[in-house]
Amino acid sequence: MSDFTHNNIQGWCDYEDLYTRVVSEHLKDGNVAVEVGAWLGRSAAFFMSELKRQGKNVKFYCVDLFAGEQDDGYMNSVVADNGGSILKLFEENMVKCGHGGCYTTIVGDSAGSASQFENCSLDFCFVDANHSYENVKRDVLSWIPKMKKGSIMAGHDVDRPSVSSAVSDCFGITWQKISERCWIRRF
Repeated sequence: MSDFTHNNIQGWCDYEDLYTRVVSEHLKDGNVAVEVGAWLGRSAAFFMSELKRQGKNVKFYCVDLFAGEQDDGYMNSVVADNGGSILKLFEENMVKCGHGGCYTTIVGDSAGSASQFENCSLDFCFVDANHSYENVKRDVLSWIPKMKKGSIMAGHDVDRPSVSSAVSDCFGITWQKISERCWIRRF
């Protein structure tokens, strides 16, 4: 077994508690989960490690353009250094963590990729792609119809005004902030 874990992957994942709770308390074998915004795979690797640790057989999708975020110089430099796409780095990280073949990658725009899923087909969706107000709102509205009754949608960076405003405009008062940086909505 490799010593390479999600902690070895550059990126963000300050929501391990949320992912652990969702896997243990909410997801069941045969469920479908989507992470919207994967970057280099740190949080996806953690999620898949939790699925394995808890013995859950969940179909997991990672959706990303693998091209950074237009207004983020750091991300853009990493993407440029890798020929315009970080998909290969993402996939290498998943293999190093022992997760090759444990997920399905969808390379595409977050909101547009939602059309690949039937309505009422998802049990969990985590939204953490482009953080502009317009994009967050578009992403959330695109994924809402895909959520089953009893499902959970959550997201990151709610400490950013653009994200909290978009989430509020989509859900009114029916969502809640569950940590300094995460939000959740139950359906």
